[in-house]
Amino acid sequence: MKKIIIVLIVISTAFTSSKAQESSTINKTNKEIEFTYPKTIIPQDTTKLWIAEGDATKQIVTIFLQGGPKDDLDFETRGKSSWRYLPDYKEYYSIHLHQANTWNTDIFRYDGEFTMDMARVEVDNTSEMLYRAIKHFKDKGKTVWVMGHSYGAFIIPHYLATRPSLADKYVIISGRLEDPKDEVDAHKKGFNGSFKYGVDFISEEGRDFSDYNQAAIKYYIGKQRIKAAIGEISYIQALKDVDLSNVIYIYSPQDERVGGLTQKEQKFLLKKDAKLFSSNWSHGKTIYELVDLVKAEKLKL
Repeated sequence: MKKIIIVLIVISTAFTSSKAQESSTINKTNKEIEFTYPKTIIPQDTTKLWIAEGDATKQIVTIFLQGGPKDDLDFETRGKSSWRYLPDYKEYYSIHLHQANTWNTDIFRYDGEFTMDMARVEVDNTSEMLYRAIKHFKDKGKTVWVMGHSYGAFIIPHYLATRPSLADKYVIISGRLEDPKDEVDAHKKGFNGSFKYGVDFISEEGRDFSDYNQAAIKYYIGKQRIKAAIGEISYIQALKDVDLSNVIYIYSPQDERVGGLTQKEQKFLLKKDAKLFSSNWSHGKTIYELVDLVKAEKLKL
């Protein structure tokens, strides 16, 4: 009888270990990759991963994740934040976090091809950067909120699917939990696209690049493959065992850039006790829906 129990324990342990490993290796590859650009190195000094704004003594730390993916950090380039209209913005210690693609801009200056395997590594690097930033402030006893828009709204589900959920609150605006297959396929080929009425994806495959120089083409293709790498995952599956009760999700049914959430995506979020809000704003302005909700006291941050 003891032998049977031992065997069952071993099998159970192996299965549990396998499931944990499976969830922690999303977007990772076991094979050696020969990068066509200088490899992304995340610095040991975590504080180098962001540009901070405001009073460091504030209890609430807000980590902002911008859209893209692009090769510059908006706050560094513009000197102001798209989130600055939040009523209590000055009461937060604001962290404008780098992504792998803003930290290592050589990603878009590859010599040869930027492959899907490389894109998957960079997506995971970005989630690792977010993990280190959250942990840095939680270790200091801070209350940490993470807010992401557009591409930043995809980073949060990827982070939650691959790493411990350390933050106190997540605000996801204009993202998706399941990108349509035709969109992911277009991105893998290096093409962008848009959604008609927020529903039907229209690929830009066949786009005329005659006016683009080589650097611009590489940048365009690199962006699309990073989007493919983060969008090829079903987050409904990846997050099925993750607590989402501290998630606020805002979407636009008419979103022309990422599409509106399907009934399946909406039901999943509600089932997981996330707070779900619909917006009439266009994709680039859905952050204003969060501002409006807070001002109208329909949502308390």
